[in-house]
Amino acid sequence: MFDGANITFLGWLLLIVFGLLAAASTAMLLKLYAVIPEKTDAQSEIDELRDSAPAGFRMALAVADPFVGFIDRLSSARQRDYIRARLAMAGLSFSLRPEDFQATRVVGLLCGISFFAVVSISLELTGTSYVMSLIFFVLMGTFYPDIALNDLIKRRRKKMTKLFPFFLDLLVLSLRAGLTFTVALQQAVIKLPKGPLRVELDRCLSDVRAGMPRSRALVKLADRVQVASISNFMASVNQAEETGAAIAKSLEIQAEQRRIERFLEAERLGNQAPVKLMFPLVVFLFPLTFLIIFFPIVVQVMQSGGMGMFE
Repeated sequence: MFDGANITFLGWLLLIVFGLLAAASTAMLLKLYAVIPEKTDAQSEIDELRDSAPAGFRMALAVADPFVGFIDRLSSARQRDYIRARLAMAGLSFSLRPEDFQATRVVGLLCGISFFAVVSISLELTGTSYVMSLIFFVLMGTFYPDIALNDLIKRRRKKMTKLFPFFLDLLVLSLRAGLTFTVALQQAVIKLPKGPLRVELDRCLSDVRAGMPRSRALVKLADRVQVASISNFMASVNQAEETGAAIAKSLEIQAEQRRIERFLEAERLGNQAPVKLMFPLVVFLFPLTFLIIFFPIVVQVMQSGGMGMFE
């Protein structure tokens, strides 16, 4: 399918493309950092309330910025809505646009091809191994931004789920002290440590201060984060507001349920630990243990001439 001359020529061509891409990336990064103004105190306070894009995404955007508009015209509205929702779950809705994220896929594709060029030339790949390596690096480069985004979403949800029972306790204490729900929510958010939960609740409070109904702001919060405990919190508060029931008691029960869920999750992970340890034990530890135990015995048997019985 591919002869040696064609493969070598293609490899060198890809290597040249990789060099040009690296040079262009360096030039764009230098230009980018040269025009970035120093942040004011107000801007620094705003940045503390939202997650910034990871360094890898920022570097990719510095390279792909001239092509973002063209890439956006090739995507459908449904794709943009899906990516926008995923970016909101990762806390990147202020930092990345859907077209920016799609541009990082193109940069990932180019990086995958460039890495393939280096590997194919270094290992002198030919035939089937050449084609399989090309497919692997192309797919890995193209979908790596999606893998990174999914990892960000999982870590962010884990942080919010871990801190949410503490937030509910603070909210219940404020409500029992006689504060209204909105004021109690503000006080609870102030006491929270910096993190994704505080960022999202601050955004919810900003929506309320801007004139949005509280029930609508809570629904938007639940839609953004897609966390079960926060969705239950939203449903309980809105239901209590509609029926006139006591919110504090309902939230106190929810806080206890969240703590029980955390305990059960920790117990589940603890029960999975022996199963996950089985493979490294069998593959790495047990062979070394048997080698340490039986090697001296085998040496003694060989020195005493005991191996003659097996001849």
